[in-house]
Amino acid sequence: MPWRGADVPHWGKVEDNLIAMGKFVDKICTEQKVDLIVFPELVTTGYELGVQFTDVAERPGGPATNLLAQRAASTAPTSSLDW
Repeated sequence: MPWRGADVPHWGKVEDNLIAMGKFVDKICTEQKVDLIVFPELVTTGYELGVQFTDVAERPGGPATNLLAQRAASTAPTSSLDW
């Protein structure tokens, strides 16, 4: 299921993009069994920002990474038998 319309990443709007990603994950996970969801690189920033990239760049373990890890954990199977 591709990302379309209003859900596509918006340039420089990290919080909005993370919210849209979360909604996408929720939708997919409620409609079908999911083993893996892959987003394109720079999806949280809305792609190339030039010199403004330093304003939104994060180190590993930053807020975006932590939020996505929490979302993944909350949608993961509850036991190895669910795989």
